[in-house]
Amino acid sequence: DAIGGEAKGRIEIVTRACDGFASLSITDSGHGISPDAIGDLFRPFATSKRQGLGLGLAISRAIAQSHGGDIQVEPGGAGRGATFSVILPL
Repeated sequence: DAIGGEAKGRIEIVTRACDGFASLSITDSGHGISPDAIGDLFRPFATSKRQGLGLGLAISRAIAQSHGGDIQVEPGGAGRGATFSVILPL
């Protein structure tokens, strides 16, 4: 959704291992996330879309945290969209 669909954007996936943790980072070339929306990203039932319940990121982060990890976000900006990183202990 963030890149406009129909192959109009770019998605980059990077994996890393460091200090006993593995991370999977996903970056899109969309418009990024507004500063106003950052605080609600992981809040249950918060969504900016017409469809959906707004539970995906909240549940995903809870699962990562239950395994000793986390999900982090960098909001990005013009030309470089948001980056979400799933970090889990090795």
